[in-house]
Order: sequence, then C-alpha cells, then structure tokens
Amino acid sequence: MRRTTILLLATILLFSCVAKPATEGESCNKHGLCANGLGCNAEGVCVPLERLACTEGELRSCGTDEGECSSGVHRCSGGQWPAIDAPCEDDSDSGVSYVGPEEEICDGLDNDCDGHSDNIAGSADPLESEIEGEAKGICKDARNLCIEKTWTPSYTLDNAYETDEVENCDGLDNDCDGETDEMIGHSPSHCGGCNVACAEGEQCEDGLCVADRATCPYYLPGVDTIHFLCKIPAGDYSIGCEASEDFCLEKSRPMHTVTLSKTVYIQQHETTNDAYKVYVENASSSWPTCADCPACTSESPYKDGEPVEGLKNHPVVCITRSEASTYCQSLGMRLPTEAEWEATAGGAASHVYPWGDTWQTQKANCDEGVCGDGVAETTDALSGDSSSPFGLLHASGNVWEWCADGWSDDYAWCADGCTDPLVDASDNVDGVIRGGGWDSGQASLTVYAREKVPETWNRRNTGFRCVFEPVKSKK
Repeated sequence: MRRTTILLLATILLFSCVAKPATEGESCNKHGLCANGLGCNAEGVCVPLERLACTEGELRSCGTDEGECSSGVHRCSGGQWPAIDAPCEDDSDSGVSYVGPEEEICDGLDNDCDGHSDNIAGSADPLESEIEGEAKGICKDARNLCIEKTWTPSYTLDNAYETDEVENCDGLDNDCDGETDEMIGHSPSHCGGCNVACAEGEQCEDGLCVADRATCPYYLPGVDTIHFLCKIPAGDYSIGCEASEDFCLEKSRPMHTVTLSKTVYIQQHETTNDAYKVYVENASSSWPTCADCPACTSESPYKDGEPVEGLKNHPVVCITRSEASTYCQSLGMRLPTEAEWEATAGGAASHVYPWGDTWQTQKANCDEGVCGDGVAETTDALSGDSSSPFGLLHASGNVWEWCADGWSDDYAWCADGCTDPLVDASDNVDGVIRGGGWDSGQASLTVYAREKVPETWNRRNTGFRCVFEPVKSKK
C-alpha cells in the first residue's frame, strides 16, 4: 500500500511538472520532444529518427525552457540529425546561449534538459531514483524516490531489494542504513561489537555481558580486566541535602531534583591496583606519583613500578583527575558526573549514607576513631559492605573518588531541577571528589558530601571508579 501511494504521488508530480514525450505518429510535445527513438519532423509529428532527413549544417531547436535549461540547437551532420537526447549546442549566430545539461538532482528542476524534472536515465521509475545501498552488500538495489524535492526512504524496486533487517557482522550493510556492522549490543555472540562474545550461557544487555552473580552482574566483554558494573536506571533523583540533615553544608545545598535521561552502569568497586597494572603495561604508561603524606603510617603504596606486596586488590591511589579520566576512556568508559555518583550512592530514596539514614560504625573504612574498623589506610576494594541501594562497595570511605565535573560552590544553578547536569571542567582547574576516604570523619561519609580539590590532586586517599554509558544499539 505504501509503495502504491508513493508511486501514485510520483506520477502526479511528474505530469504536473513536464509534458509527456509524444509517441510515434503523435504531435511533438510543447518542447518538440518525442519518446525515445523518435524525432520531431518538419510537420511537428513524431517519426523514427532514421526517417528524419536533413541538410548539412541545418539547425533545429532542442532543449527546453524548464528549470535550468534554455533552448539550444542540434546541427545536421552527414544528412542526419543527432539523437533527440544528444547534447544541445549554442547558436552563436542567432545569439542563443544554451545552459545545461547538468547532472539531475532532486530539486524540482530539469537539470539534464531532457524534458523531465527529477528523473534519471535508466531508472525503472519515472521520477529520479537514487541508489541507496550501492556497493553496500545486499542493499545495492535499494533506491530512494525523489518526491516534492525530497528523498524518500528506501523501498523495494522490482523485487530486487533484499534485507535481513538486522546486522549480521558479516561485512554487509544488512539493514541498509548506510552503516556496515554497527554495534549489535544485544547478541551474546556480538555483544558491543562484532565477534565480541560473552561466556557460554550469558546474555547481553546494552553492550554488556550479564554474569551469573547476585549483584552488579554486568561487565564489558573483550577487555583484559573485568570490572563488574551496577545498573543505574534513568529517572529522577534527589541530589544535595536540607539544612536539617546530618552535616549538610552550604556547598551541598539546596536539595534539588536531577533527571538522568540515560541508564548508565557504574563500577561496583573502586579501580584496583591490579586493574591499573594491566593498563600501565598495555598503554606503556607509568604508575601515579604520590604527594607527601606526613600522616600516613606506611610507605608509599608503589615501589619499583609495582604496588607493594598485599595491595593488589586495594584501590589505585595518588591519581589525578586527568589520569583517572584517561584510564576510563581506555576501556570505553568515563568518569561519573557528580549527579550520577550521588544518585548511585544514595539511591532513589536519597539516603544520607549508602546503607540508610542512620550512622553505623564499621560500615565504612574511615578514620579509626570514627569507624573503628581496624584498618589504618586502604582496604580490599573487592570486598566489604554492599548494602548501598545499587550494590556498590565502599561508596563511603576507603578512598575519595573523582567525578567528571568542575567545581561549583553550591547547587543554586540547578535549584529548580536540571537534566544530566555537568559542570564544565575544561576551564576549571578545581575538581570534585566524593565519598570520603580512609582518613575521613563522619561528615565526609554522607552521600552528599563533596570536596573541592585541584585537578592535579594526587593524595593517597583518592581514587576513582568508571561509568559505562551504552550507545544506542539495534536489537
């Protein structure tokens, strides 16, 4: 039905623009044109070209006055007229200046001066067709129609057009959208890209494999280090705090609503030394350099280009915002925005702490006098309390975590609510860290606590985790 409608509209448009070429025995049309293989004789009747006699040097008009074409002439040569669709010439003696022909385009004009607007030689349709998928695998016979100066979508032409409608990772443009082997994203055999497979029995969602584990089962396939990711649904989240809440400072006010328009996935744990070691080796990078730490009770966590013994699963520390961002980008991820980080830590209920609204000792690795957890500095990032709303480990304590934003003194700019907020960090030398660290007090362990630090901050209490944002993919 759709194709019939298009062709009907095409036919109406065609005959509203140009006169139909006359057939044999009919009077020539208003442009002196006849159907293919015919020519207009002296009496204005269409006859076969071979019956048209002429005198050497004789001229006859050709071309049209439509669109970009003005009249020119054909010249008799060897007693024969050239073919009716042969290029016209200028007649300098008579002052006729011929314009055209040019390549036909979809603009409502007769660019090639053949008496037809928006048509193309050899097309099976009277209006111009543009080959959509030429040299694109099985789509090479797909065509678009030019209707009312606009290209329509691809359609089937004479049953020659084929499509599987889904990409197959076979080097062909199966869905005929002009792209070949774009991301599949929902196939366990091609999860996030061609031939990037999940483990047997696992499913693929948003370009991530889904492992058989109770919390945060998602991970990026095809990378050297597995980071399990927690799903953070798109939606509205309360960010910041009211003055009456625990340790609610001016810089975390006012409480406001943020809309996250996209579902994202955040690392369940902080990036570890072991994961960063793989990056250092693959990228020929170097380990972070730690600032002096007079309060630290141990030596630097890095020695001779390696984490010291026993720190393999501890969070990588002493890392600047730029270094953290570069690591995330190497995995196809990025740093979380402040809004994403807080939504993740506090959940839809906007808790004061990741585990709820009431302070509990030994829920976090923080200052020994506050948490009483028996840990002097960092602890294993892969274990610990995971009772945060979305299953994160160490959303409070262990290490402060970098966000992608530049610093803002408060949330006044978003008091009425905003969508996907991000404070531009490109011209802002000050950054934001969240979550508190192993040396923090209770005030720094709320989900809304935030600190301003230079972007080059490289302390032993600061690390990061990454966020994966799915690309829109085909099912």
